[in-house]
Amino acid sequence: WPSFASVVAPGAVRVEKNAFEMLTGAPYYCSVCGGRIGERFLDGAKYPGTPAARTGQSYLANGAALVFSPADGTADRVGDAPSKLAEQQRAVSDKFKESGGLWRMQDGGLRPI
Repeated sequence: WPSFASVVAPGAVRVEKNAFEMLTGAPYYCSVCGGRIGERFLDGAKYPGTPAARTGQSYLANGAALVFSPADGTADRVGDAPSKLAEQQRAVSDKFKESGGLWRMQDGGLRPI
């Protein structure tokens, strides 16, 4: 499970806070599609000298929820999934960025507000 100290952009994920998040973490989800990405822990102080220590948080991400863009320019990969899924996720991500990140559910799909 890759770990990050913060999210890429404000509003990119939705954290489902709970009373036990110090112990079990709080699940976090993609703000665009609602898919579960991983867990956020408030344990950054346990890792002195790291970005997590500065934010006080660590976001553990399921590798299958990530899009990998190889430096050699070959096709993107989503975890171990075929690159067709990576293309679909990239298209959703691009639309999300173009819209300023404001989407809503409508007619069975996500639409910019």
